[in-house]
Amino acid sequence: MAQNRLQALMGRAEALDTFEAVGDMRRDDLPPGLSPLLSRALDLRPDLRALRAEQARTLADLKLQIAQGKIEYTVGVEYRRQQGLAGTGNSLGLFLSLPLTIYDRNQGGIARAQAEIRQSELRIAALEREIRAQLEATYAQCRAANTVLLSFESGLLEQARDVLNVTEYAYRRGEASFVEFLDAQRTYNETMQGYIDARAEYARLRFTLDNLTAQGTP
Repeated sequence: MAQNRLQALMGRAEALDTFEAVGDMRRDDLPPGLSPLLSRALDLRPDLRALRAEQARTLADLKLQIAQGKIEYTVGVEYRRQQGLAGTGNSLGLFLSLPLTIYDRNQGGIARAQAEIRQSELRIAALEREIRAQLEATYAQCRAANTVLLSFESGLLEQARDVLNVTEYAYRRGEASFVEFLDAQRTYNETMQGYIDARAEYARLRFTLDNLTAQGTP
């Protein structure tokens, strides 16, 4: 079932029977602090960059609305030279034309653009807070999962293996019962299963952390 789900995520139309995932689960170390991850997320997250691009558009629209609200006037100059039987004459004319927009200064368009700018600022601030909260929670979960992994790797696995080996040796020599041997085997299996689950959880959280910080985004 896990192999079929993985092939579906890879885009395969039909699952292959010979499909097999190889390689170790992810076990790279955590970054020393949250600040570099937060800086990267605020710089590269596509959703945040889209909101910032929308904010730049609303700022440009506000400038346009302000420009449309200004009075535009036209200045012209005309020169004429007349020559006839009675004599010649020269004339120079100056023209000034402007619309009488006393009450209409595009206040509605400016107010709408200002409201859109405010909305974009609030959306950006809300998304930044959400990114920060998600990163803090995921980073804390990664540290906790790493602590669990270290507890397994620093002695729990070796202790469970040693207990199993000693119990098996004693059972073969007749110094331990079959039930004791089965109990040691069960304990070792449960310890190994816990270790595998811990590694899987840590790998999942590391990929979640990469997703939150846009790791691998061009």
